[in-house]
Amino acid sequence: MLKSRELIQESDIFSKMPLSVVDEIWSSSRIRNFSKTTIIYSKGDDVDGLYGILEGAVRFSSSDPDGREVMLGIMQSGQWFGEISMIDGGPRPTNAIARPGTTVIYLARSDFWRILKANPDLYQPVVQFLCEHIRFTFSFANDAAFLGVKERLAKQLFVFVDHYARAEETKVEIDQKLTQEELGRMIGASRESVSQHMNEWRRDKILTFKYGRITVLDTKKLRKIINVAQGYEEHKGFSE
Repeated sequence: MLKSRELIQESDIFSKMPLSVVDEIWSSSRIRNFSKTTIIYSKGDDVDGLYGILEGAVRFSSSDPDGREVMLGIMQSGQWFGEISMIDGGPRPTNAIARPGTTVIYLARSDFWRILKANPDLYQPVVQFLCEHIRFTFSFANDAAFLGVKERLAKQLFVFVDHYARAEETKVEIDQKLTQEELGRMIGASRESVSQHMNEWRRDKILTFKYGRITVLDTKKLRKIINVAQGYEEHKGFSE
């Protein structure tokens, strides 16, 4: 499990801040543990603060008035969430649900703004962090409009590959249980469509999977699926 101070110091949003500020953020934060599936906050809730994942994973979803749910993604250890409402003070735009065995660090909105106002130089990295998340969101909206299920699935898997891969690795085990139904809900496709492509890639020795555990055997072949669809000779990443 990541140490809470390490998560703060190495995060995209706080990494460029002086150590004195990192210490203040750390001392103002508290730890929350979830032994079972737990709703951290629901769509429409009032804002409370910012969260960083020390261990485990958090699933994000949205739902309509009839209760139909759309899964928006999963965040894992080392990632932060809840920044949109924390900045603008508006209601939560999604549901955030912790998986069993998840531990998060929590910084209250009042403490965040107190620290930020005392250190105006911190506004730039905060804005940059927000812009990176907005770019990431737009890339997926673009995918939904222009890419097929096969290519969207490959890109979604690469989100997890990027998180777990070490430099130049061609074989990567995704240390997160992912069902085909969950993957389908993340990319707006049926479980059957996901299963079709996953089985095809297993036959082609691109990946293997068992009981929700996926290992990408050849990241270069998986990357090529994305490159061909987007007309790139090289994979340029998901937030450009």
